[in-house]
Amino acid sequence: MKAPKRISLLLFSLLLASFFSASVNTNTAQAVLPNSCPFPIVVGDETERALALTELNRLRFDLFTTPPLNIFELPQYSKEAQAHSNYLQNNSDDVTVDPTTEDSANPCYSNEGKTGATYGIIRPGQPWLGAKNNASNLKEGVINTMGSIYDRLYLLDPRLEALGLGIANNRSDDAKIVFNAKRFERRWVNALTPTYPLIFPEANTIVPPQINPVGSDRGVPLQMSEGEYPNPLVSLGLNYPTGYPISVMFNPNVPVSVLSISIKNKLTNADIDIKTILPGDSKYPSGLGNTLTVIPTNPLAPNTTYRVDLNYQDSGFVYNRPWEFTTVVIPTLIPTTPPIPVPTPTPGVPGFPTPPPVSPAPVGGGFFNLVRSDATNGLFFRQWQRADEPVLLGRASRSWTFGEQPYGFATLLEPYAGINRIVNYHDKARMEAVTSTSGNISNGLLVREMISGFAQVGDNNFIPRVPAQIAIAGDVTETNIKAPTYYSFFNIASLNNDRRVPNQIGQTVVATISKEGVVNINPGTGAYNVINTYYDNNLGHNIPQVFWNYMNQSGTINIGGGYTYGQVVDWLSVFGLPLTDAYWARAVVGGVEKDVLVQLFERRVLTFTPQNPDPFKVEMGNVGRHYVKWRYNINY
Repeated sequence: MKAPKRISLLLFSLLLASFFSASVNTNTAQAVLPNSCPFPIVVGDETERALALTELNRLRFDLFTTPPLNIFELPQYSKEAQAHSNYLQNNSDDVTVDPTTEDSANPCYSNEGKTGATYGIIRPGQPWLGAKNNASNLKEGVINTMGSIYDRLYLLDPRLEALGLGIANNRSDDAKIVFNAKRFERRWVNALTPTYPLIFPEANTIVPPQINPVGSDRGVPLQMSEGEYPNPLVSLGLNYPTGYPISVMFNPNVPVSVLSISIKNKLTNADIDIKTILPGDSKYPSGLGNTLTVIPTNPLAPNTTYRVDLNYQDSGFVYNRPWEFTTVVIPTLIPTTPPIPVPTPTPGVPGFPTPPPVSPAPVGGGFFNLVRSDATNGLFFRQWQRADEPVLLGRASRSWTFGEQPYGFATLLEPYAGINRIVNYHDKARMEAVTSTSGNISNGLLVREMISGFAQVGDNNFIPRVPAQIAIAGDVTETNIKAPTYYSFFNIASLNNDRRVPNQIGQTVVATISKEGVVNINPGTGAYNVINTYYDNNLGHNIPQVFWNYMNQSGTINIGGGYTYGQVVDWLSVFGLPLTDAYWARAVVGGVEKDVLVQLFERRVLTFTPQNPDPFKVEMGNVGRHYVKWRYNINY
């Protein structure tokens, strides 16, 4: 998908068959290309494609909000895209090779690849003609493409309905990516075909302009992507780096005159120096020329809101279109400030029966052998996507449910009931499935195992080890010497439907626990005003309101690629039953010793740190990482 006299920069041949519907089978037999090509046509990992598709549809969701014009993957498109990616992987370092076609005399030539080249947005990666790719996977490729001037228009065009994705040399600095977008199936609305949704209704115009970055968008990158070929900045007298480009796509059938365009820093009202490419310019791709492109001559400032003011004319009518967008926040080191005053702890007053010192734990076998899995389960991604993708993409402000990695930090095979089942370890949990195609997944009872010291290898089979002496909250154990560990709860937790606590709904939580497992009362913690609000009759434990609200919170979630508002998780399946009440502990957090409220559930650990900013006062402990350390003696 490229203009006749222009080579697009993406090596992604995107053919997106709705990742939510029947998507391409990642286990498809590998068809070897002609000329002894070492790279088989395999459309790639489902997760890889799903993340790229989600990111692209997120941007289009922002742009075309009612309804979202989601793009779908077509298997044949992806096969063509992948074939051309393979061709480029074997040929693109040769500067004599034209990346927009395929030569039958070269290795890895194929009919599918030639089609992928014809309709592909191509980012071949270094050192091809000195181009700079800046993308090592498909999602990065989408983001990289959206920061271009011309290539982005193919992906933003509202008529685009189907795509294909291809990548070779994945996860490298030299990834070959192709987006294959060869079919424009949606039609612009007109008097005879009123089917196109009017996203920005305005009088006397049929197709409103489509804008990117969209109004009220947050997290906009600071500068344009490098690597588009030929370099679109040369004719503008600019050099990299420049600011992130702005595109305004008008009805392709109605000539437009741009009367004025300006960008201002909203806070200072200062004008931003810009260059423009006006509608009708010959450098635009065929069919996408009725577009206004605005390029700030310098990179934008981080965490800054900009106001764009556009005046244009079509069909004799003059329109004004103002909108705003905000750039991404760049993390900075925060200067040291005086600590926030907290209640002064007072000596513990015996309130609960004080347990004896931690008793000897079950003595058992050593560490397990770690076996990696070459496959995973698509439902793992969808469970993560529901809760944590909105957090990752800035659509929801809450702490992680699983972690920022869609498939966690490790995919392993673990013995269970006579088979090796697939598990994904996330920061906060472990997802489990019998096979890669299992229709049911669960979250492991990791906390129960680490307290008891028994590793579960079947419904009723356990291997004795020792309880985990790993700090359940705060910094790593080695620098967090006062924090209680899983071992500390060995005599406290209800591991056998025992050690029940009376119903204390309405009472303030002032119980404390030490690393040695000793329970006391600290009235000073009452100043935090943490009140028990729910009593679980199953094992007999109270849950304070700060945790109960978190467990039952609603917010923005992603179901099948679409954003909606709903309950983030089903608390019982995600957390399991409470094994303990909530206790105050002293833990080192970010190098500072603090009061932290902790409560252990079968599957998760919850912490409440009063000094944290909202909405991160309540967080889940890194149970998944702790368990891997306990089971395999490996730090992830």
